[in-house]
Order: sequence, then structure tokens, then C-alpha cells
Amino acid sequence: MGEQGIEVENVIPVLRVADMAISKAFYITVRGFAEVWGDGELAAVSRDGQSISL
Repeated sequence: MGEQGIEVENVIPVLRVADMAISKAFYITVRGFAEVWGDGELAAVSRDGQSISL
């Protein structure tokens, strides 16, 4: 644990993308991620216990 009792267990990057459909397709088909959730404007993909928000 850190000096003041704060511990960081996980950091999830949030990437700004120009085209959600193309970006999700890239992470899912090329990089092997699975879609965790999405609402059209925001999405999250995950692989090997790690997530990326788009």
C-alpha cells in the first residue's frame, strides 16, 4: 500500500476515437478484444483482464 493508504489496482485508458464503429471493429477483429458494453458514443473492450474505453 502507498504512503497514505492509497493503492491503485487498475488503470483503464480512455481513448478518443474519430469513428466508433471502425475503432471497435479494429480492437475486436484485429486485436482480439471483446466488447464489454457500448451505447453508440462510448464503448469498452476487454482482453486478458484488461479494458480500454473508447
